[in-house]
Amino acid sequence: MFQCITDLPPLQFKTLGGTTTSPKAIKMSKIIFPEFINHISIDSQVAYSFDKNYQYNIIVGADFLDKFGFTINYNDNLLQWMDHISQESC
Repeated sequence: MFQCITDLPPLQFKTLGGTTTSPKAIKMSKIIFPEFINHISIDSQVAYSFDKNYQYNIIVGADFLDKFGFTINYNDNLLQWMDHISQESC
């Protein structure tokens, strides 16, 4: 579920691909990660949208991963959430 947030100013992000500005924000609710577990969801999180075409549906930052208990193992290219491990590229 998504809810538009209208009272946030545009936010500028620096990424490996350069600097970009997000003109809009949304509040996502009941977020699931099927790569790990389908029956557990994250209640809500604010996300910023971009007008550019990217190859990803969603990009999460280290702050999000840390807040919700994700662990990245770069040596073995693994991402862990709770007791579940995804071997998708990190």
